Amino acid sequence: MAIETGKFISKELKTYISKWTTFADFREVAEQYNISTETVRTVCKREKKINETNKQPLIDVLRVAISNRNGLNNVLVKAHKQAIKIIK
Repeated sequence: MAIETGKFISKELKTYISKWTTFADFREVAEQYNISTETVRTVCKREKKINETNKQPLIDVLRVAISNRNGLNNVLVKAHKQAIKIIK
């Protein structure tokens, strides 16, 4: 699945981004590219189509989402192992 200029992100990516990012994440990415947080938000919420200006920020939002998800997963795996030790 590619990110294509002139199209909306997929519904699945919208859900993924919504689950694993915050408005603060959008703001940080927007500041890096000197664009508005609203531009980042509307692309991520499927309210605005991808264009050359917002494509790279969108990719960076996806990087943040992946990082946030991986970080939480690591915490959950560690807690899961501790819980198993306790009940044995």
